[in-house]
Amino acid sequence: MKSIKSILERAAEKVFTAKSLEEAKTLFINEVSSSKINEGDKVRMVNTVLELESLTRVQSYLANALLKYEGHSLSKLDNF
Repeated sequence: MKSIKSILERAAEKVFTAKSLEEAKTLFINEVSSSKINEGDKVRMVNTVLELESLTRVQSYLANALLKYEGHSLSKLDNF
């Protein structure tokens, strides 16, 4: 059976191997832009990534977005 991966999972596989900030941004933007994600969400995600100023910030943003998508956002941990 073929495993279905989310857009963010596919982006993470690429972004976390990027060697530079610009490479990470390009990989993320290409993956998100070619997806069927809601247009408003695409624009917001791309604009956010374009403003980030380090490779680790892009990677952190993607990790947080992936956690939120999977229902494990940090806001749910506030009650612990």
